[in-house]
Amino acid sequence: MNIAFPAVVIFLILLPGAIFRTTFNISEDKSYFGQMPLSKAATVSFIYAIFLHLLWLIITIYIFKIKIDFYTLFVLLTSYQGRMDAALVAVSSSIYKVFTYFITLILFSGILGISLRYLVNKFKLDHGDSWLAKVCRVNTPWYYYFTDHYSDHKEEPVYIIVSALVDVAGSGVIYEGFLKKWYTDRDGKLDRIVIEEAVRWPLDLRSDTPISKAKTDTFDIFGHNLTLKMSEVQNLNIQYYYFDECTGQA
Repeated sequence: MNIAFPAVVIFLILLPGAIFRTTFNISEDKSYFGQMPLSKAATVSFIYAIFLHLLWLIITIYIFKIKIDFYTLFVLLTSYQGRMDAALVAVSSSIYKVFTYFITLILFSGILGISLRYLVNKFKLDHGDSWLAKVCRVNTPWYYYFTDHYSDHKEEPVYIIVSALVDVAGSGVIYEGFLKKWYTDRDGKLDRIVIEEAVRWPLDLRSDTPISKAKTDTFDIFGHNLTLKMSEVQNLNIQYYYFDECTGQA
């Protein structure tokens, strides 16, 4: 009990910060939510938890006029045997208030994280290279590459064309088409992409044939979707096309 009970208390204290970090870091890219080392995630959650508890304590003490017994909390965290029994009695007598405090704070943390992420997505606050964009940006780099979030464009691309160079038995083949979907592995690395209306043209990697000349010999690929595994792709070119209000074309 000396070890387990303080661990439970610490878990409850850090939980609002962890929930806020998780909900705020949910990107529009549902295939990957971003990962970070456990030590860093715990540190970030701890910082968030401090601010959330300070805010909730201010609301609890000054708005709802509820007295907080910080000494009892200290005893629970340190398992001080001389006062442990009295601390447990104090918690038991106010269990409803303690339960309400943590439940409301946990719900508030989740709603706050989701709301702030909604505002970030709505107003494109994670676009560009400003300090605010870096703070709001989630660790999902391929999502930002494929949606042009790294530029200062506030509009989404009308469509995106990708060109992938694949080495086939020592000779290069370029596949080009409209990007439809992409998938990442559990580590966030790009695993495969799916393109539509794909074409291909051979490019001898052992010669100096310019791409502009080789591109004249294109071949249509019959089918709706073409999947390319990134383990076989040597490089990838991305082209963004935006809607031109003046011409009404992309």
